[in-house]
Amino acid sequence: RPVDFVAHGYLFLTGDPAPLAASVRSVELQRSLGVRSRVLAPHEMRPLLPALVTADLLGGTYCGDDGSADPHGLLQAFLALARDRGLDVRTSEGLTGIVKTGARVTGARTVRGEYAAPVVVDCAGPHADDIGALAGVGIPSRPYKRQVLVTEPLPQLPDVFPLIVDLDTGWYVHRQGASAVLMGGTDKDRQPGHDTTVDWDAFDLVFLAAARRVPPLAEARVMRAYAGVRDLTPDYHGILDQAAEAPGFYVACGFSGHGFMHAPAIGRLMAELVLDGHAGSMDIAPLSLARFARGTARPEANMF
Repeated sequence: RPVDFVAHGYLFLTGDPAPLAASVRSVELQRSLGVRSRVLAPHEMRPLLPALVTADLLGGTYCGDDGSADPHGLLQAFLALARDRGLDVRTSEGLTGIVKTGARVTGARTVRGEYAAPVVVDCAGPHADDIGALAGVGIPSRPYKRQVLVTEPLPQLPDVFPLIVDLDTGWYVHRQGASAVLMGGTDKDRQPGHDTTVDWDAFDLVFLAAARRVPPLAEARVMRAYAGVRDLTPDYHGILDQAAEAPGFYVACGFSGHGFMHAPAIGRLMAELVLDGHAGSMDIAPLSLARFARGTARPEANMF
């Protein structure tokens, strides 16, 4: 099933020495793992998007292998594979409770009935903390609104250019096919809750950041806007763990808007955790629930 992946590259840029130093360290790690990312000087960014203003920048990072894909297409592909292997998908069946025998989780209760299960995985994104509460598990992941502005493409912009993230403002832009340009950011964690009403006034900051970094975008014609909800943790990293206080209750949430990118790895790691009692592909201790109480959380450096 096609997922419309386009390798347009990701370009992170900054005029601040601290984020640049962190980005340089990240590239060193990425390259040691075989990722073809690199550090760019401001003058090296201009060929990627000639309209980009670089005079106030110190540098940035770029990987041309990075890209975008269609979330719906990938979801349907995953579901088709899972159904072929016997998965029974049930939707519109709201969860009303977690069944426990003593401390151990032994099932789930929905509006349609009760299901016995030796394992329950809480992967409900921005609703994960509410489901955790049903199991008596505190999950420090909260819902936050995220808005996107969609404009018509401009003739000054090429048909393909990198997804650009200005680390100093949180503003980002990328092209979606031939028909639209998407802009957003600057609202990282200002509006907690599940409300998805578009706040048009909040886009003032988006246009200010756009005018500063890619001036033609300030004149782009707005086609529409939409808002969604993502789940943020205090350190902007995900949570992959079995709850110590509720054996059988597993948590996979808090991916701070990156869950689509991480999904294949998350699925493998959670399968290993459930089946083998530990994740074998990588050390997931830094993603434990306990890290917040221990004070060992390490914030994501580039969050926008």
